Amino acid sequence: MSLAWPRTRAWIGTVLNADATLTGLLTPGKVWVSSPAQGSLLPRVVLSHVHAGPIKVNGNTTIWADIVCQIVGIDRTTTLATLEAAMNRIDVLLDSASGTVTNGQVMFCWSGDEIAFEEPPDPGSSVPYQHIGREWYIFGKSTA
Repeated sequence: MSLAWPRTRAWIGTVLNADATLTGLLTPGKVWVSSPAQGSLLPRVVLSHVHAGPIKVNGNTTIWADIVCQIVGIDRTTTLATLEAAMNRIDVLLDSASGTVTNGQVMFCWSGDEIAFEEPPDPGSSVPYQHIGREWYIFGKSTA
């Protein structure tokens, strides 16, 4: 299928990393479209794949793809202000967004359930890791 997760993930990364407001909020961190490097800076946004289906077919031709991913902001903090601002900016950038990928087209995106949880602080610290974000549904079409 031409509208596979790696191509859609790259499109999301391009949209998010091209926005100066979002990248400014994440400085010195960044948007990671794959697993963040060990020891990478915070705050950061991480994309993770949930599933890519069901795929609707017409004969042997793939014509539609429903992709679900999670986009989550992570920071070591006692306040959520920066993460909330980053997640709100992602909402603005992706809600109803469309674009092209290799041999395909992202028809539109919409947000789903919110994600929020806290990890305990590192030993010797009192500052927890905060995770907030949401699921995103991406509806795509093959052009090949």
